[in-house]
Amino acid sequence: GVTTAASAGREINGYAVAIDDALVVVEQIRSGEESATVRIGESAFLGVQLPSGGGIGDDRGGALIAGVTAGGPAAEAGLRAGDTVTRIGSVQVTNSEELREAIAAFEPGQKITLTWITAAGSTESGSATLAASAVA
Repeated sequence: GVTTAASAGREINGYAVAIDDALVVVEQIRSGEESATVRIGESAFLGVQLPSGGGIGDDRGGALIAGVTAGGPAAEAGLRAGDTVTRIGSVQVTNSEELREAIAAFEPGQKITLTWITAAGSTESGSATLAASAVA
């Protein structure tokens, strides 16, 4: 197998992927076929930090924003830490996992409209052009 993760120290835990499983993914990538688990090319990047513990929403019914990347698409749209995203285009967002899924449906360079509730409680909207994620 191909070792994909391991730990060091007193107790060593290793994790591996069977070579047959790895080769299936390699062939899928070579063919250019994306799936729910394999993405080919750059991913869209909004530039928000979400609270740890995926699926977190807040009492306002959206995805709470823990932080915003300076100069990123979210910052340019006007989002700030403490805001709650409730909609991406026509898609309602009720928690952080839904926000991740909504952004993943787009490509870098696409322009989206965001709707959010500010930390002060007012509803805002703005546009952002998604960047390419630095994470491959």
